[in-house]
Amino acid sequence: MMDGGTLNVMKKFTIAVMVFLILFSTAYLFLCLHKKKDVETTLHLFYDGFIARDYANAYTFFDVKFRSDLSESEKQGRIANLLIMDRNWYGEIKRIKISTVFWSGKNSRYAFVKVDVGSNEAVTDKIKLKQINKEWVISKFDSGITLHLP
Repeated sequence: MMDGGTLNVMKKFTIAVMVFLILFSTAYLFLCLHKKKDVETTLHLFYDGFIARDYANAYTFFDVKFRSDLSESEKQGRIANLLIMDRNWYGEIKRIKISTVFWSGKNSRYAFVKVDVGSNEAVTDKIKLKQINKEWVISKFDSGITLHLP
């Protein structure tokens, strides 16, 4: 059986752990929400162009735009090649909804974007963004499309 002193220590420890968890959760929530609007703006602008099949300007939403070792047309080509196939597999895109934006480090966010496509289907794209020169750009785009090949 525990004495009163041991119970007090356990109570204090439990309270300390709870306070720590509350503070940690609050800090994480702040980090997730911090700059969320800027990230969402980048995502909406990217998807507006993606839906319209504007591949020539798509690279401006990716980190490749900051590479000085590539010409403008090489930057356009790299991103267009990645997106054209994905865009064709999506078919008609009815709407997009940014489901979640997670903090994944200083100047780094991870977003999940629900894409409603034809025939009442929805897929979820996973997108990693980073802030470069005070601008949010996509560093990784994982399409939610599952290919059903014969």
